Amino acid sequence: MHAALQYKDILNEIFDHLTARLEVSKYHRDTCDPNKYDQKALYNAAFTCTAFKEPALKQLWRHVTTLDALLGLLPSSVKAVSDISIPDRDNPAPEVLHDQRTVWIPDGPVNDAERARFVWYAQHIRVLHLRTARRIDPTVFQHLSHARLGTPLTPRLRALYSESDWPLYMDMAVGLLSGPALRTLALTFARADATVTDDWRLPLNRHLYAPRGLLADVAASAPLLESLTVHACAHASLLEPIGAMHGLRRLDVRAAQVPFGVDFLRALAGMDKLEELMLPNMFDARGAAPCSGFKNVRELTICGGARTVPALLAAMPDMHLCKLVLSNMICEDLAPIEAVAAALAAGPGVSLKELRLDNFSVGRALSRAPVSTLLAPFFALQGIRCLVLQSDDPLVISDEDFRKIGRAWPKLEGLVLQNTFDNLESVTPPIEGIIELANACPALDCVSFPGIGCGDVQHYAHDALRADTADEQTVGHTSEKITSQESKRANGEGFRRASKRAGEQTGGRANGRASKRAGEQTGRRAGERAGGRTSGRANERASRQAGEHRWPPAKVVVKIQFPNIAKWTETWVRSDAAHHRAALCVQLFFDHTIQVMKAGLADKCDYGRKAGFARRFAGAGCPDNPCGTLGVD
Repeated sequence: MHAALQYKDILNEIFDHLTARLEVSKYHRDTCDPNKYDQKALYNAAFTCTAFKEPALKQLWRHVTTLDALLGLLPSSVKAVSDISIPDRDNPAPEVLHDQRTVWIPDGPVNDAERARFVWYAQHIRVLHLRTARRIDPTVFQHLSHARLGTPLTPRLRALYSESDWPLYMDMAVGLLSGPALRTLALTFARADATVTDDWRLPLNRHLYAPRGLLADVAASAPLLESLTVHACAHASLLEPIGAMHGLRRLDVRAAQVPFGVDFLRALAGMDKLEELMLPNMFDARGAAPCSGFKNVRELTICGGARTVPALLAAMPDMHLCKLVLSNMICEDLAPIEAVAAALAAGPGVSLKELRLDNFSVGRALSRAPVSTLLAPFFALQGIRCLVLQSDDPLVISDEDFRKIGRAWPKLEGLVLQNTFDNLESVTPPIEGIIELANACPALDCVSFPGIGCGDVQHYAHDALRADTADEQTVGHTSEKITSQESKRANGEGFRRASKRAGEQTGGRANGRASKRAGEQTGRRAGERAGGRTSGRANERASRQAGEHRWPPAKVVVKIQFPNIAKWTETWVRSDAAHHRAALCVQLFFDHTIQVMKAGLADKCDYGRKAGFARRFAGAGCPDNPCGTLGVD
């Protein structure tokens, strides 16, 4: 017999779909709090009717942001009291008494009703934060461990996060909560300068010596743990029990900020499943010898500079890195970069595909150095597919930089050049270099440059162009026959004449025209007048903007298409300043000219002006802000 679906089953499915983003996922990456909008919807559903109450509460308790919620389920056995002086006056206000309740203490045995309620709620918790508004007396954890509430207290807990400097008895709390279902754990310990008798952390601060025993207990109770993050620690030797976590895939100790040596590396060498490793730039190379056992590590992140990176790479020679992230580097000269590049080329970085330089900063000697000079030491790594350079200083980008990058990394698929701070003055890249980079790297499908603001623009379809051009075909685009119409054309008739001449230059194959009066129909007819070779449909939104005078008549923004990058499906140009972005589908932006390039053409651009890419959009009467010239509010 087949059991019929009950209403609770249907409601569980509905609420489960509603709360898919409560936990950390690709939809919700915040590990601190659940999605508040979904949580509010569940809260309202719980009060709708009796049938909705239980399914909604199950979902609400999947992500618990404070340990106070768990302790609040046991009102007769655990209570909050005051351990500080109360104002000496008659009949103090209730809110005053409430504010003075600063510590949880045990207050009697757990009765059966509270035990059943605690077990019911605790079994639904998937994510829990060790956060509390009050301190917890250590006897509370001992009380809970003997109250027959289950082992562990949260049997389905998958992610456990500890907050900074809390709880004082974190090892007790984690020991009671972690179990076989645990997959993600984040711990915060005290640094070496913390004192055991700190008056601000009463009772005694046990953080200094707690990590070793706690990590050993977690390794035994959570054998399937996949991700571990450790923030701060007194000494690297306290972290060595991590080596017993054989199922670990991701280890992040970059915020531990303690020197570590080869002994710590040997402790990690037996972790066969480890794929992602994050370390501080504090490797002590004294007495270091090559240590094998890191052949499965594919991603390495070093935080705090690159001074010890060459020695670290030499100590782990069997790594085959696919991704390297260097964070918070400060380079007075090229020597640190050259040392890292040489160490990568010696073995660990032979298969490197992605390179990230986050929060990169240079000294005065390199302040005016072009981007290619900073990246030149890495040009020996031929397999680079993605490069991300996030600089704390303004980036100097020229045509020659793109030429060098294209020649060094012809397999490049992504190029991201960003500024860490939005208010930096950026030198925007010229379009000639972008064209040459596109020709040199046919697989490039993601680009981002600083200081380029893009708004809503006209979109011209390219189905026929894609059909006429093979993806592997390379057509060299120079800069002679494609002409840029000058910004001085300030009326619609001038633009129509310009676009007509642009069509004549391509042999009559493209006779597209667009103006503020043509509106939406102009884009549809552009393809028909091109003999069916291009569809030329204008984006309705951009057409409306042109008709509504969102920018002067001379500022109709159009695009150029390039056959050799016809397989680009989506390319993003981001604005670090205004956070506007526009999709570039196998085409690049250009002002006043609609040019549809065919496979047999090898045209050359004569731009006339040597301004940056964003500045090419500027015209008479237009503001200096690139975003403003594109009609962005």
